[in-house]
Amino acid sequence: MTLYKYFPSKIELAREVTIKMIIDGYAGYDQKLNQPNMNFKQKIENILDFGSTEVNTVNQDFMNFMIDEFQAANGDDRVMRIYNEGKDGFWSKILKQGRAEGMISDDIQDGVVMMYVDMIISYFTNPATAQKTKNIVTQKYSNGLARVFFYGIMGK
Repeated sequence: MTLYKYFPSKIELAREVTIKMIIDGYAGYDQKLNQPNMNFKQKIENILDFGSTEVNTVNQDFMNFMIDEFQAANGDDRVMRIYNEGKDGFWSKILKQGRAEGMISDDIQDGVVMMYVDMIISYFTNPATAQKTKNIVTQKYSNGLARVFFYGIMGK
């Protein structure tokens, strides 16, 4: 039996895998945020390590495909829509927990953080910067970007 029997093309199969990775990623991050025995900083470190591991285990060609999918380069925007469906809940939970533990200043409004997140995502999904984006991920700099962001909102 072949998987292609259930999918009209290899691209559609890979797209569904990407969507599943996004959904599972949000679920994994949510699970990490729900750990009662860890403080906020430990949870963020755990999330960063989880993301790093994921990036390092994904085949580079597939990673490039995923970036193309976020850019809707293959003619379908479902990947970005699925990402956006989970984005607000994920970030509001992070910000709420960070504020509750005094790790994120009340001076940094949720809207500002979301604007910054959207700017980063816009850069990564802009076809004009596609090759730079792929190079960043290829060279494993994306975790460095995540660390700069998280430690920035924590004021470190």
